[in-house]
Amino acid sequence: MAHRSTGEGTGVAPDLKPYIDTRLVLHTAQEYADYLALLDQPERFDGLAEREGFRAVVLPAVHPDRYLGLIWHLAHSMTWHLVFTDGYEVLFLRDGPDLDLGEPATVDAILGALAKRFGKDGPLAETARLHLARLLVLLGQSGQAERVLAGLSTRSAAQLRAWALFVAGDLPGAEALARILIQQNAKDVRSLSLLAECAARRGQGEQAMSWLRQALAIDPYDPEIRSLIQRLDGGATSPRGDEASPR
Repeated sequence: MAHRSTGEGTGVAPDLKPYIDTRLVLHTAQEYADYLALLDQPERFDGLAEREGFRAVVLPAVHPDRYLGLIWHLAHSMTWHLVFTDGYEVLFLRDGPDLDLGEPATVDAILGALAKRFGKDGPLAETARLHLARLLVLLGQSGQAERVLAGLSTRSAAQLRAWALFVAGDLPGAEALARILIQQNAKDVRSLSLLAECAARRGQGEQAMSWLRQALAIDPYDPEIRSLIQRLDGGATSPRGDEASPR
């Protein structure tokens, strides 16, 4: 992020003063710890933004995943406008036209740019589409995510389709696909987490915890599983109220 503009490991205009980027020596250990705490409590970002006078925010949508909560928060804010994404990064401005990700032409334009950059086929092209689809699911555009995933038959694509169904409110469809994925691989932590989300959405707390215990036995340090356990203990049924964040 930056002062008057924000950037995370990306180039910014020379007249903009970075607030924080990969040069962590610009901040004390406590300042950096406070910054990381914002990613766990995205609502705290609003106060920092007002205090520092941020006018733009650039964040990575992948690698690391921990920015997803802040991306979701900014996307649902009345203050910030999503003006650009390629699936890998997002750019929010205080002023500017919103990028209409619900419009097929908008998503097609992003896909076209990715095809020029990575080609239309091959591992890089597929990875780019998966990242874009995941961002679309996170932002509630399940229908557009399905269009991006069309023609992809990998396990990763199937996992995202299951999450897209969940976000769209199709719990039976999401559960059916998640169960198929678990039958193929009993250690599929993401699909176990999704089944837990579905159970939680239905108010079946004990069943949700059962799925989570299975997932935790496979990966005791998975942050998504631990986050969901905390939300269930606190009475919440899904992250940020009504959406789930795919990984």
